[in-house]
Amino acid sequence: KDEEGEPVPFDNRYGPVLAWHLGQGLTGRELEAMREWVEHLRRADEEANRPLVCDPADELAQYARLLGSNGVLMLHRHLLGSTFEVADFTTWLRTRPRLGMPGMPVWAAIETQYSKELSDQISLLSSGRAPEPAAEFEQIRLLVQAALAAGVRGLSFASRGPLDGQDTPTRLRALILALVNTELRIIHQHLAAGHIDTEIRAAAADGQNPGI
Repeated sequence: KDEEGEPVPFDNRYGPVLAWHLGQGLTGRELEAMREWVEHLRRADEEANRPLVCDPADELAQYARLLGSNGVLMLHRHLLGSTFEVADFTTWLRTRPRLGMPGMPVWAAIETQYSKELSDQISLLSSGRAPEPAAEFEQIRLLVQAALAAGVRGLSFASRGPLDGQDTPTRLRALILALVNTELRIIHQHLAAGHIDTEIRAAAADGQNPGI
């Protein structure tokens, strides 16, 4: 803010910013404070008008209205190490936005590491002897495929640490994400031009046409 309390417009130092992430796990308790923050952001970023992204835990409809026409709902669920099936993840991504504003773009957060709570629990139970569990390429790839099948408009790869570390787990994670992004670049034209079919029918040998 300037001396009069008005938001100062963002300068070219913020050029690399693609969107403003307002937070994860937001509830009704943060809603009023977020209204003021959104107003400041819009006035300071009036020229670029970059998307506003948030990941609310509840009050989806309220947050969707707050974000407005340039808003994006970020959906995040801890799946690694859980019993939640990948197919259920697709269903969850398809149905959750209905609690907000119909038609609002949705991005999905893809975990690249196990949650801190699970990692801490494993370390505690093993007295610190067990290594931190690491996500495998196929796990991340399946989560990406499930999100794309749900029709999300963007992917955000969630990480608890930077990707430039030289330790073996971090280097492996960086290589996995590089490979996943390579696959996404190969198919991105089909994703951009395609549409989601919830049911595909194939002709059976007896002439009937069962759903698959």
